[in-house]
Amino acid sequence: MFLAQNAVDAVFPRVSSPLLLITVLFYALSGGAFFGFLAGGWAGFLLELFGLGPLGGQMILLGAAGTLGGLLSRKLFRDSLWTQTLVAPVFFYLVTLSNLWLMRATVRNEPAGFSLLGEAFLPFELLVTAIMAPLIFRFLKLFS
Repeated sequence: MFLAQNAVDAVFPRVSSPLLLITVLFYALSGGAFFGFLAGGWAGFLLELFGLGPLGGQMILLGAAGTLGGLLSRKLFRDSLWTQTLVAPVFFYLVTLSNLWLMRATVRNEPAGFSLLGEAFLPFELLVTAIMAPLIFRFLKLFS
């Protein structure tokens, strides 16, 4: 999925592809909090190898998303279409919001206020995430 996300990012540079986040959520909902943390940390590590920004940020954010997804695995049914289409965009929004806060707090040294809530809301990317999540969940269920 990492290679697929990098290929999508190269072809469509203005669209943020959520492939790794959806993959982390799939494994977190399947394996629990600890496995979700490991999957998120590994995915964040791969993103940081080829990305820019403060080191450790993506590992922490995706690890936290995997842990939270794993904690929700007891409450949510992984194979439900509602779970797949609603949880993935919510996590995408939370990770985007946290990433913006992290970038502002560390790189730019700007105060992070309530304006981040609006900046993190990306309607097109949230719609893409809601549409892609069931397809990726199905793909991962067949091939993992």
